[in-house]
Amino acid sequence: MQLAMEKNIQGYRPQVKWPKSGSKKEWTKVNADPSKILNELRGTAEKKLDKMSDLVYSYGVERFGAKERGKKKNNNPSQVQKAARNHVPGQKEKGFEKTVEEILTRRVSWHKPSASRSKGTSGKTAESRKRCKKKERTRTSFYKDPFRFVKALFTKEKSGSLKVSKKELEDHLKATHTDSQIYEQRVIPPDMPPIPQPEHQLDDSPPRWSEVEKTVRKPRATSAPGPNGVPYRLYKNAPEVLRFLWRQMKVVWKKQTIPKTWRRAGGVLIPKEKDALNINQFRKINLLNVEGKIFFSIVPQRMTTYLKQNKLIDTSIQKAGIPGFSGCLEHTSMIWVVGGERLQSGQHLPPIRAYMDDMATLTSTIACTKRLLAKLHANITWARMKLKPSKSRSISIVRRKLIDQRFHIDETPIPMVQEMPVKSFGQWYNASFKDSDQSDQLREETIGPFAPL
Repeated sequence: MQLAMEKNIQGYRPQVKWPKSGSKKEWTKVNADPSKILNELRGTAEKKLDKMSDLVYSYGVERFGAKERGKKKNNNPSQVQKAARNHVPGQKEKGFEKTVEEILTRRVSWHKPSASRSKGTSGKTAESRKRCKKKERTRTSFYKDPFRFVKALFTKEKSGSLKVSKKELEDHLKATHTDSQIYEQRVIPPDMPPIPQPEHQLDDSPPRWSEVEKTVRKPRATSAPGPNGVPYRLYKNAPEVLRFLWRQMKVVWKKQTIPKTWRRAGGVLIPKEKDALNINQFRKINLLNVEGKIFFSIVPQRMTTYLKQNKLIDTSIQKAGIPGFSGCLEHTSMIWVVGGERLQSGQHLPPIRAYMDDMATLTSTIACTKRLLAKLHANITWARMKLKPSKSRSISIVRRKLIDQRFHIDETPIPMVQEMPVKSFGQWYNASFKDSDQSDQLREETIGPFAPL
């Protein structure tokens, strides 16, 4: 399959300075003005959707302006004071400012030397002064933005700049996103259990207004927009604009066409480690246009309902992606305890546990493990996916003792936890099975980052 190269595509668009969600008067005007322009559009639904984002974005830039990329804050005292005079703080903002003022006052009083001690300050060593300045900077950073400060404590430093040629990047993206077997028919293996005839049919009717409203309410208003620069904030606060989008969605659904703007995405390369340079040290995320994300979100919602109604998914094994379940926390305990345990009802839990793209297996013999891994490899390959032995781990216990038993996936060895401990769902899997070791590890990881405070 050859990828079609499209030319003259709009590049990065600066974000519009849309008003805050609480500015009801502003949003009343925004809700009315673009709706009049959009309702006057002529042509097919595809053409209307192509023009819609451009018109809405142009309106936002003309009315509210756009954020300049990389612009530094203006520290001119006269302009800052003028802006402060025009700003009317709300009740919550007043309370927050009062709290910050009290904290800063106390902090100054802690460090303000008394008259009797001021004579001895000159005797401080250079190391002591450096330490005091470092603590002061740390406290200031914490009071300025506590959430970002604490997040930085528990996040490993990631930085870097991609150093590859344009051709190398394009070749990598083409190899990553090209599927040469996309049109090959898949034959269900004979040993795979047959799928029963579904009792409930998949809902293929055009999107309903209630579904569109529910989809728009779920994401954050501050979520990054796609290449067209139109964010969720607009559709959350301008229902008439959203209703116009919904009417066009119904048309393209019936015609079974997908507009080009919904198929475009803005790629962002994020470093996975410190001082990243080559393409393998970055992970790529794609920012789709919000209009397409709303449309495509309706399909998995209906698919989830279809799977649950026809009991085609076993929630005792796989809960990820299914709403209404605790998810991660429950799966942590499920995988950490001995798989295959007997429930109070007498039922045995299956030997395979899955969470999204992670899977844990448990068998009673070495031969069973080898057969299970071979079958897993065959089924995963049949589904055009791939297991990664280097990121997997194995544990072998005989008579309550660890043994050095090596397993393979397609002749590639799986590392043992004795060699390479691994962390999954907050738990460290290593040669020790003592809960006290897990507690010590958790205490060290939790308390250690707070040492700078």
